[in-house]
Amino acid sequence: MQPKEDEKKDKMKQKKKHNEMKEMYYICHSHMLLNQHEARNEASRVRIRELRQSLPYSDRNEKRGNNGLRMQINRLNQLVQIDRIAFQYNSKIEYSLHPVVVVERQHNDARMNLAIIITAARLGANVANHVAVTELLKKPDENGKEKVCGARVKDQISGKEWVIHAKSVINATGPFTDSIRKMDDQKCPVICQPSAGVHIVLPAYYSPDNMGLLDPATSDGRVIFFLPWQKMTIAGTTDRPCEVTHHPSPTEDEIQFILNEVKNYLTPEITVRRGDVMSVWSGIRPLVLNPNKGSTEALARNHVLHVSDSNLVTIAGGKWTTYRVMAKEAVDAAVETCKLNPNSECQTDGLLLEGASGWTPNMYIRLVQDYGLESEVAQHLANTYGDRAFTVAKHASLTGKRWPIIGRRLHEEYPYIEAEVRYAVHEYACTAVDVIARRLRLSFLNVQATEEALPSIISIMAEELNWSKSKQKVRRNVVQ
Repeated sequence: MQPKEDEKKDKMKQKKKHNEMKEMYYICHSHMLLNQHEARNEASRVRIRELRQSLPYSDRNEKRGNNGLRMQINRLNQLVQIDRIAFQYNSKIEYSLHPVVVVERQHNDARMNLAIIITAARLGANVANHVAVTELLKKPDENGKEKVCGARVKDQISGKEWVIHAKSVINATGPFTDSIRKMDDQKCPVICQPSAGVHIVLPAYYSPDNMGLLDPATSDGRVIFFLPWQKMTIAGTTDRPCEVTHHPSPTEDEIQFILNEVKNYLTPEITVRRGDVMSVWSGIRPLVLNPNKGSTEALARNHVLHVSDSNLVTIAGGKWTTYRVMAKEAVDAAVETCKLNPNSECQTDGLLLEGASGWTPNMYIRLVQDYGLESEVAQHLANTYGDRAFTVAKHASLTGKRWPIIGRRLHEEYPYIEAEVRYAVHEYACTAVDVIARRLRLSFLNVQATEEALPSIISIMAEELNWSKSKQKVRRNVVQ
């Protein structure tokens, strides 16, 4: 009898422990990681994917100064329990006493950036890429004070230079903010404090499709995240001061740091290896000091707007979720400073980005039915291009198979098709790097797959842009 009673007690303990574990996981709708109001508004204008993240809270985090997180949790009005099975994805978070699930937003930043540019062009803006400012032009106003009135620019591909005259010049150049400010005033203080962050991409099986993990207190106090991204897993990040460059490069030490931290969240039988890294890159975050306050003691928490004595309007810092607010403030400052006469008030609140107006969750089905695209490709096109996906599909060529009818893939493991390369050329893609990094994102996902797809990409671009054999070779060498 005694063994049965002990077995019964053990089962009761296990059940109690399971219930306690379930109480550890919550969905919280708060502002801990992202301004939900801003993200929700942007989601109505362009395709943004919802993503949940487990954010561990423990005594360890509290000791490292994350008391603000506890305060946020205590203020929540509603906590919704979710089943522990959501976390059973090769992870171990036993050390975490009170993990929290937060709802974030995830988007294709390259496509978002291009959608903004295409929308501006549709509304009458003249846009150009691969063009660098080499000099700011000035002329005296009615009071004899020098004011910015344009810029001398250079085409980085052809080498041609020309002058652009303007009533107002806005400096919105991210980590290159200070280089433009120095063209205006060599004595102006440096406000940009560039910080490099490294990210690595791992195979998809390291995370579920709709759940990520973020720990705000790693072994050395940095933040680590582990998220599903573009059918892969992205992990990062490091944070160190850096020099401003067009081509920031990660170090092997930074890669190893991320891999070592990732191991802390995997079950013992799962080994993350250096060979599992499909791609790695470094990005520069332009943290800024506020020149309006005359102090260099702390970095600005949000964006900074500054107007120089010569009327150069600088907007710096900020984040994706506030880009419309930043743009509005910058343009309003230009209107006021340079005494411009706009035809109307700011229209951004009701303005949809290119491709957003016709998008629906089931739009991809029409692409499958009307064009004969395979489902995975159709979903990729719909979620990437919105209603412009139909235009992309019209560029698709026959596969020569019974199914899919059209849409030859650039690489068998990814849903990118040849038609996207042809379409990209009509959206300002000038180089192979423009396509693999700034349109398709393939180089950020898998370097080897990119190398395998590169010959086809260059061949298609050569057809569209009339490249000679020698130019094709040059373009290939630049990428490699």
